[in-house]
Amino acid sequence: YQDIVQSAGLTCSVIDVSGFALANVFLNNWGSQKGQTVALLNFGAAITNFVVIENGEVIFCRDIPVGGLTYTTEISK
Repeated sequence: YQDIVQSAGLTCSVIDVSGFALANVFLNNWGSQKGQTVALLNFGAAITNFVVIENGEVIFCRDIPVGGLTYTTEISK
């Protein structure tokens, strides 16, 4: 990804994995939820990201290799 950014004449300062990027989007939009535990799910075509945030910190982050396309394929069978 960094090569693509540089070939566009830009400088890359941060590259993040999708689960932590999801957590950052949540925290930047809704802020830290002190005293609360928040679970985030991002259903993609091929991968589902699952992130748990507790007191504003990521405590669990997994990419699950099942997405919407899996279910669509199974339904069409």
